[in-house]
Amino acid sequence: MIEHRIVTDHIHVTIPKDLAQSAWCEYVALGLPVHALPAADDSSWILLLPVEGKFGAVTMPIGLARSVQDRLTRAPAPVVQHPITRRATILVDARHPVEEHIVRALQRAGICLAPPGSRVVLPVPHSDLPFSWMHPPTSKPLPLLATIVDLLKILGAIPLCFSPSWRKS
Repeated sequence: MIEHRIVTDHIHVTIPKDLAQSAWCEYVALGLPVHALPAADDSSWILLLPVEGKFGAVTMPIGLARSVQDRLTRAPAPVVQHPITRRATILVDARHPVEEHIVRALQRAGICLAPPGSRVVLPVPHSDLPFSWMHPPTSKPLPLLATIVDLLKILGAIPLCFSPSWRKS
């Protein structure tokens, strides 16, 4: 049985322990530092990827995420799709942060960078979660955050060039 609870505008989902354990093992084997958070009775879990160190996340409209994904030349990025909200979260290598003016441009475009210390809820295959993998993680390196930003510029989601005086009212 899957439990959905709305808590401070976020959907919290727990899934049966056996499904979560299997997915957790797969994610850890791929190098993702996934945390399994048990429910009070330990019969169900939620899988969380902490946004810290090299692991980051960028959330945007699903169509834009598909366009970004189509233009990644090395390998597809892991992408979690949220059909209810029509948004998708791309997992990225965030060791090199982007400048604040770029973060603001992304925000104006409806694109969100997960702040350090936040956590991304990961899908679990073969469950009835309200979100799933558009592209599951692989053993290939995550795309750099800067690569995703560059693709968003090419796609016209954010301005191609910035200057220190550039402002949008």
